[in-house]
Amino acid sequence: MPRVSIVIPTYNRAALLRQTLESALAQSYRDIEVIVVDNASEDETPAVMAGYTASDPRVHYVRKPVNKGMIDSYNMGYRLSTGEFVRLLDSDDLITPEATALQVNALDNNPNVDVVYSRYWFIDGQSRKISLSETPPAGDEETLRRMLQYNIVQINSALIRRKVMDATPDGPYEMSKSRG
Repeated sequence: MPRVSIVIPTYNRAALLRQTLESALAQSYRDIEVIVVDNASEDETPAVMAGYTASDPRVHYVRKPVNKGMIDSYNMGYRLSTGEFVRLLDSDDLITPEATALQVNALDNNPNVDVVYSRYWFIDGQSRKISLSETPPAGDEETLRRMLQYNIVQINSALIRRKVMDATPDGPYEMSKSRG
């Protein structure tokens, strides 16, 4: 059982999905599984995924017959995952090779911490870096205030302990509170 599960929902993003998968599989921390949940794509996504599942046993692919939305795909991927830690990654996101190793180390060294996240780059359609996110705040009170005020944590930059996501009956997102 891998320690880290990376869950990637996708819909009609075959070209972008390749880059996302390559960045996930290039992690210096190797004890991972990558679960791609295809939300009934109508492009080349199944063919792209066939190549990855055939060549890397860490990659798992599930194709939904009907598009039920991204939240449903995140929850399905989470339910299929087995890792102690989970990363939710959109199919157009990239992560640096050392991201998972640094975050696992932070969680291992701080058992009272359940989520670690990082700054992130906004990139354009040509993969050019546009701007860097705000520096995460320090200090409990300030962190909470700024997180509530600005919602500064990009979920895709976070590594989360499974027990946190187990707190809702559906998985990472409560379906009763989402619009799809």
